[in-house]
Amino acid sequence: MPTWSSSGVPSLHELYLDDCPEMEFLPQGSMPSSLQRLSIIGCSKLIESCRDWDLHELLSLKEFKTGGKLEGHIESFPKKEGLLLPNLQSLSFLCCTNLKRINHRGILNLHSLTSSSCFFACPSMSFEGMPEDGLPPSLSHLTIGCGCRLLEERCEKEERPDWPKIAHIPHVHVYMDE
Repeated sequence: MPTWSSSGVPSLHELYLDDCPEMEFLPQGSMPSSLQRLSIIGCSKLIESCRDWDLHELLSLKEFKTGGKLEGHIESFPKKEGLLLPNLQSLSFLCCTNLKRINHRGILNLHSLTSSSCFFACPSMSFEGMPEDGLPPSLSHLTIGCGCRLLEERCEKEERPDWPKIAHIPHVHVYMDE
């Protein structure tokens, strides 16, 4: 398999991988340090291997999006601490059917996570077990979209159990399933 440096993409800014269910690995070596947006949707085998990536070396990465067709995969994200980056501004989870929790130790150091954090169609997701200060204090937008039953129920109003964990976020949007 080629390496990132030998493949002629050292100045790559955006990488979108969509519906590659059999793709298991990315090229060997560090990803291009110029990468700003990384979207991996519908690539369940690839996401399972993400703990082996060198994402901590992507100092330019500002947006990370994952999800789609991940049946039987990803119950907790990230799987280890320090997987994500201090310069990340936007983090989105789309159609992560089995995602149950965010590893708060993995995202607590994301002091630049400001733009948004989005959850759409993640029916098992909950902030249960996350400490009161579990989401970064810099987060200014949180969107909980349709299909996130547990989050909808637990975050909808001030009297709900997870409300204290998101109350510091100025713009919280919860879209309820009808």
